[in-house]
Amino acid sequence: MDNDKKRAVAGLLASAAAEDDPPREAVNVRGNNNIVGNGNAIVITERHVTVTRAEPRPGVEHITEDQVRRLHDLKDEIVRLEALTKRNPASHQRVWATFNKKMGIGSMRMLPKGKFAAGEKFLAAWVGRLTASRTAERDLTSEVAKRKLAYVRTNMKKLDCEERVRTYMEKNFGVRSTTQLENLEQIKRVYIYIAGIKKERGSC
Repeated sequence: MDNDKKRAVAGLLASAAAEDDPPREAVNVRGNNNIVGNGNAIVITERHVTVTRAEPRPGVEHITEDQVRRLHDLKDEIVRLEALTKRNPASHQRVWATFNKKMGIGSMRMLPKGKFAAGEKFLAAWVGRLTASRTAERDLTSEVAKRKLAYVRTNMKKLDCEERVRTYMEKNFGVRSTTQLENLEQIKRVYIYIAGIKKERGSC
């Protein structure tokens, strides 16, 4: 077999081998939670991040456990009163955030002993404002209730419809006397009922 024929046969054999076993592409692997591959292999890589937090370590120069308890009690009272008087009441976290900012500290437990009186005063004043607001609200409610009850009682007699009103109260609230109405909402409903009767121009 001459050289030309040998080269032709070798070329045919090499071509056939390439078709039976196609070349594979290299796989590239990169970090940061990538998933990579070339159809033949998949490699998942992960990046681990360690976060170190500095924990507050109060020392002898900071407030005592009894003082911490006192501030916690004031904070709890603030949260309770906030829930009673505000539409958007402060949470425990919000109270502490406000306190820490006022005192210039990162954590309540890191309050210096020398600042305890100022911190206690700040929280106590907060309680005082909420208490005054709650008292004012009760006083206002009481005043409104008195006015509406006076209207109800006067017109029950004036319109001569006491029995009709008593029947209404018994049906809706389980009582027959205006003195037994439990809250302002009930008083308001009786007030509205009387106002309706009054529009009937005394027809009971």
